[in-house]
Amino acid sequence: MKSQPAIGMLKVLAYIGFYLLIFFTALFLVKSMLNVAGIKPDFRSGNFRELSLNVRSFGSATSPVITNAGATAKYEQVNSRYVVSVHPNTPAGYYTVFIKTVYMALGIWVLWLFIRVLKSINKGESPFHLKIIRYLRLMALAFILNDVIKALDYLVEGRILRQLFPAMHFQLETEIGNGLITGLIIWVIAFVYASGVKLQTDQALTI
Repeated sequence: MKSQPAIGMLKVLAYIGFYLLIFFTALFLVKSMLNVAGIKPDFRSGNFRELSLNVRSFGSATSPVITNAGATAKYEQVNSRYVVSVHPNTPAGYYTVFIKTVYMALGIWVLWLFIRVLKSINKGESPFHLKIIRYLRLMALAFILNDVIKALDYLVEGRILRQLFPAMHFQLETEIGNGLITGLIIWVIAFVYASGVKLQTDQALTI
């Protein structure tokens, strides 16, 4: 059976987002490997914007653009915030590539699960399927895991930034809590679906 128009449109948008994210993840990894291999020029002549971090400073700046002593990272002031760029061929660069890849992989996983949910909902059939419940629970865990990783990343990046620019007391800008709330909401939806499946099964047995 054909999907409802709204579900079909959501599936198209989800597929577009899914494949675009895969493409940008692959592009990011290729660029990062080329940077590590030394294809791009050294840090002083390259910005390495793909490895930039938005941070706040609790210290005092002496110049709008500063490169650290080892020329492995730099920061520049943008309004009241700072953008820190790290050289890809350094431990800080390796970690930044790793954590950004993890975030992209989580995004790909969530979109894949969302597509699976949409494909399980067909016109004229009951929307209560065990597969949907499993997918929703995995989506909830993915959002919660994203927040856990953000919290750990905040601590690790904070330590890295303190080593690169001790006087600036940089702290990574991040939002923690949204993923937890979203995950709990999806978990509640999964619970409602589970109740629907139970009612549907009881009704079928009664008949």
